[in-house]
Amino acid sequence: MVIAFDQDGVSNVLYWHTAAICIETVMHCIGSKEKMKPMSNIPVYIVANFEIEDAGVYRVYEKGFFRILKRHGGNFFTYDDSTENFEGLDPLTGRVVIFTFPSEDAASAWYNDPGYQALSEHRRAGTRLRFLTMVHGLPPRS
Repeated sequence: MVIAFDQDGVSNVLYWHTAAICIETVMHCIGSKEKMKPMSNIPVYIVANFEIEDAGVYRVYEKGFFRILKRHGGNFFTYDDSTENFEGLDPLTGRVVIFTFPSEDAASAWYNDPGYQALSEHRRAGTRLRFLTMVHGLPPRS
């Protein structure tokens, strides 16, 4: 943790946990002369935010979504139609959906699955998508 003060003397607390893990991983690999390996066993999280504009068309997407998600090892975590914003200039509106996959490869296979791409046309037609984003989990600490 780093505590810094801006020009007005207001303290800002910055957490560098993720950066420290990245540096630690690089230093370990340099020290042991190992090549960096992709972290294919690190879970990833998919976060989507969208406004439902045609509930009937979107419902077709929902009905087929879970079967394809499970086929690729994905797990549904939650959705929320009324998120609460604590801070920030651009609060989320509409629906927020979060689900997870055991690896980046599994998430990519899900997204690129021809069946999912065909099904996602219903999501595209029935919603206004703000983002569909993959967030990487932290690697295990040793």
